[in-house]
Amino acid sequence: GEDLEKEILRSSDGGEIIMETKTFDTPITDFFYINGTTKILIRTNDQIWKSDDEGRSWKLIEQLKGVKVLAMIKNHYFADNIYFITLSEQQYYTTDAGENIESMTVPNRPNTLGLPILDFHPKKEGWLIYTSNERCNETSSSECAAAHYTTNNGLKWNPLDNYVKICSWALDTKFVVNDEQLIFCESYKYKKGSQKTPINNPLQLWSFSILDTNITKTKLFDNIAGFATFEQYMIVAEARISSLNLINISQSAQGLRLSVSLDGTNFTEAKFPVNMQVAKNTFTVLKSVTSSIILHVTTSSQNLWGTILKSNSNGTDFVQSLEFANCNDLGFADFEKMKGINGIALANVVSNVDELNMGGTKKKKMKSRITFNDGSIWEPLTKPVNDLNGNSYNCSNCSLHLHGYTERKIPRDAFSSLSAVGLMMGVGNVGDYLTFYSDGDTFLTQDAGKTWIEVRKGAHLFEFCDQGAILIMVDDEGPTYNFLYSLDTGKSWQQYNFTEPTKRVRVHAISTYPGGISNKFLLHGSYERDSNKEVIIYLDLSAKLPKTCTASDFEDWLPPRSGDSGCFFGENIKYRRKISSHTCYIDDEIIHPIVTSNCSCTIQDYECDYNYIRNDKGSCVLAPNVESLESSMEEQCANGGTYWYKPSGYRKIPISKCSGSEDLSRSKESCPNALSALFVVLFVLSFCIIVGMFVAYVVYNRRSRYSGYSTTGRIRFRDPLSTILLLLSSISSIVMDLISSISSIRVPTFISRFFSGISTPSSRSRYQYSPLSQDDNHLEVTLDDYIDGE
Repeated sequence: GEDLEKEILRSSDGGEIIMETKTFDTPITDFFYINGTTKILIRTNDQIWKSDDEGRSWKLIEQLKGVKVLAMIKNHYFADNIYFITLSEQQYYTTDAGENIESMTVPNRPNTLGLPILDFHPKKEGWLIYTSNERCNETSSSECAAAHYTTNNGLKWNPLDNYVKICSWALDTKFVVNDEQLIFCESYKYKKGSQKTPINNPLQLWSFSILDTNITKTKLFDNIAGFATFEQYMIVAEARISSLNLINISQSAQGLRLSVSLDGTNFTEAKFPVNMQVAKNTFTVLKSVTSSIILHVTTSSQNLWGTILKSNSNGTDFVQSLEFANCNDLGFADFEKMKGINGIALANVVSNVDELNMGGTKKKKMKSRITFNDGSIWEPLTKPVNDLNGNSYNCSNCSLHLHGYTERKIPRDAFSSLSAVGLMMGVGNVGDYLTFYSDGDTFLTQDAGKTWIEVRKGAHLFEFCDQGAILIMVDDEGPTYNFLYSLDTGKSWQQYNFTEPTKRVRVHAISTYPGGISNKFLLHGSYERDSNKEVIIYLDLSAKLPKTCTASDFEDWLPPRSGDSGCFFGENIKYRRKISSHTCYIDDEIIHPIVTSNCSCTIQDYECDYNYIRNDKGSCVLAPNVESLESSMEEQCANGGTYWYKPSGYRKIPISKCSGSEDLSRSKESCPNALSALFVVLFVLSFCIIVGMFVAYVVYNRRSRYSGYSTTGRIRFRDPLSTILLLLSSISSIVMDLISSISSIRVPTFISRFFSGISTPSSRSRYQYSPLSQDDNHLEVTLDDYIDGE
């Protein structure tokens, strides 16, 4: 039941921090903020609770009292829509963030196979796909899954298919399809037997177009392991045998083939580095918002590590980004993008691969790596100059290592926050490799990972509030009665007691409004002496920030650059960030980066091309025992080409917006035969020009000789320049005929263009010209007539 006890503990500096505590008699199983509001919903074992003020006060949702709710599902496209799932055919939902509760009747009970129960359309509020349990055709089998859809929020349901796994609307926020009514659905080929243990039953991928109630069904793939849509991509893993891991796209050593689509209709097979040895094809799609697909491919037979691959902009050609990236048995990897700044990511690699391959009981030794150019180059984390006490670290070539995603108790926790630009925190150690979490300390960076400082001894949970204006830490090694906060981005910290020393709380998580824009936060935990009860502690630090920030409280901050270009992925970009020494409240509006201008491309805007890897010097070289996919010099020069393009081993990073410089992805080289052909052509051309000038000279002299004679008609010659151009035009054709008759010489394109561009006073062939003006009744004498009369 509800514990109405509320308490406000006064702080030692005048009671400025507001705190209230709510205790729940049963464990909390679901918790989420409703975006765009100050509301929070909580599900305990037997009840649904709601807060309208970011967790300061709580009340039961009376309309759901007595209803056994097994799950709360939030519509991520329409934040006020939440669905409360029961084990019956009667389900409940709200379209106004819990103010009113409505019910709907669904076809059969929700599935119990661990499959998604509901899927939501990104544009149509009442369009749902519901996956339920249904009796299989054979009496000896257990239940299987059937999919239905509705376009009116459950007033009417239409059957889609049975023996299904994942069914979802094709359209997504960035994945665009022509048909907004299109549905993708995984469905087993044979509609019989147990779906829990399918044997020799391929999983197919179908698309359903649901125009009105007329369904058009199209098979896309015969045998898949799974599919996923994210950002602007759709990925399908084709399998030769069906053995799907429900967590990620997984298949046995017989292999998978990945196909990628940008529209859900046309698919292209993805190409992986040919030298990459894959022991067990388990692909995990890693989050990316940088116009490329990032995959973790498990390459260890014991699921201990893998390779991070990155695609080009259309998702088809993958190159190696990082080898020996750490992962767990489920395929999840220690890889995390920094929020708020594109192209920066952290990862952990396994450093003792050779030892582990020899067997035994040795444990992984992990090291942390960071990239500032979207995975093109990875480097160690720079260790702090000194520790918290001012002591230097007793090691020379060591670096900082942080515990990553695979060790987190709560997956939503992260190193960074979308609004706290340039700030990251983590737990780890300085040394040769990562040690145990309980032996770690807490570190902070204020410049997006370039430099780090130690802010507290021991492992701590942390959170970013008010866009980084407030930082929160709480002990993560045992029960505590206080938390730490900083108002100057970690330069100094104050302690606040949220309970009595005799009533310590084991804090499990810290939460704040999504995006970290609020100055209020919650501590989630349980009392040391009564772990069966859950407690939520509301803390409001508004009074610690007495005024709203103005323009004078901000400064320009530049993200870390790669190289000396002064540019960040082809842009001169800066952020407005609060000056750390100014104590003020930033408000709810998220500060966005300012782009001042674009930059010319440099080597920092390029990554290794397909089948190329970085050597010890950091240069991209062709991988051992592979060949470049580019056409060879002989192929490019075969048809008389003047130049050929030599691959450099680099390709432009998809996220980079650089322009106006040389294309560094290839170099322009002259074809060998073009030089020899040019020499021959110039020699013949020179000879012919000399001959032509001699002939022109003779003709001109003859004109002078006969210019004094008169006949019955007046003779009019062209002017000497026109005559010479006419002869040169004729000579050029002779030269081209001569060259083309020499089969061993290929004429470069620019040579033929040169000759074709020579014009004469005549627009006809070389044996014709425009008539000259003449007197009436007089004989016209042409140059041809004159020469022929010689």
